[in-house]
Amino acid sequence: MEIAVVGAGAMGCRFGAALHSAGHQVQLVDPWVDHVAAITRQGGLLVEDESSSRLVELTANLPADGTGSPTLILVFGKAMQTASLIGAVRHLITDTTVVLTLQNGLGNIEAIAQFMPVDRIVAGVTTLGTELLGPGRIRSLGDGDTHVMQADGRQGSTVGTVLAAFDGSPITVDVSPDVQIMIWSKVAFNSVLNTLCSQMYAPVSALPAYPEFWTVAGGIIDEIVQVAAAENVTVDGAKVRQTIAAATDPEMSGHHLPSMLQDLINRRPTEIEHLNGEIVRRGRAHDIPTPHNELIWHLIRMAEATRDQRISELPH
Repeated sequence: MEIAVVGAGAMGCRFGAALHSAGHQVQLVDPWVDHVAAITRQGGLLVEDESSSRLVELTANLPADGTGSPTLILVFGKAMQTASLIGAVRHLITDTTVVLTLQNGLGNIEAIAQFMPVDRIVAGVTTLGTELLGPGRIRSLGDGDTHVMQADGRQGSTVGTVLAAFDGSPITVDVSPDVQIMIWSKVAFNSVLNTLCSQMYAPVSALPAYPEFWTVAGGIIDEIVQVAAAENVTVDGAKVRQTIAAATDPEMSGHHLPSMLQDLINRRPTEIEHLNGEIVRRGRAHDIPTPHNELIWHLIRMAEATRDQRISELPH
C-alpha cells in the first residue's frame, strides 16, 4: 500500500516506521526542513527503544514535494495545524484516498472534511508514547492501544483500509464504536492536566500537592461532560477522574511535562483552542455555561501573549 504520514513528528514517525515494517511504501511529509533533510541524508529515520537503535528506510518530503497517490494518509501534528497540513498535500488526495487522524483535541474531523468527504475519514485515539529526539530521530516508549472508527459512524470499507494497512505491523489497531467517547474523554484529560501544569509550570505529579486540586479539575470535567452530552456523546466523568489520578501518581508520571507546557517553554503555539477553547464555543452553541473552561482558556492565552515578559528571578 502507498501511504503518506503528514505531520511527521514523534508519533507520525513511529506510525510511519510501523507501517514500513508491514511492507508498505511509506513517505513522511513534514514542513520542518531540518527534519526532512536529516532523514534524507541518513537514508531513513533513526528509531530508538529501550535496548536498541535502528535505521528505518523511509523517505521524507516537504508538503509541496509530496509524491504519488497514497491509498492512506495519516495526519498527525497539532490540532491547529490540521487544515493547513491537509491543504498543503491536497495534490496527494484522490477520489479513493482514506485519511486517518489520531490527533488530540476537537475539530480535526471538521478540518479534514473541508478537503474530502467525511465517509473517507477515520478518527481515533492512541495511547502510544514517543519522543522526538531531534531531526530524523525518535524514541519509542513502550506499548499502547489504538482505537478507530469511521467519522460517519459506520463500519465499512473506509475503516477496512486502515485495518488492512496495520495488519502485520507492530501497532495493533481495533475498531470501536466508542471512539467519540474516547476522543472526548482524552479532551477532558488534557483540558485538566495540560492546562493546569502549564499554569503552574510544574510536572503532572505536582498538581495533587494543592489540597483543592480536585475542586478545580472537577469543575472543568463536569462542564465537558455536559457539553459532550449535548452533542450525543456520553463521557464518564468518574472514569476521567480515575485516569487523571493515575497519571498524577509520581510512580506513574515521574517528572512528565505535558506538551502544552513544553510548547509554552519553547515559545510555540499551544492547542488550547482545540481543548478548553472548543468546549467554550460548543457550550455557547448549546447554552451551557462553562466558566471553569472559559477561565482556563483565557489564562493559557494570556500566558502565550505574555511569555516574553515572564519573570524567572527577582530583579537585583
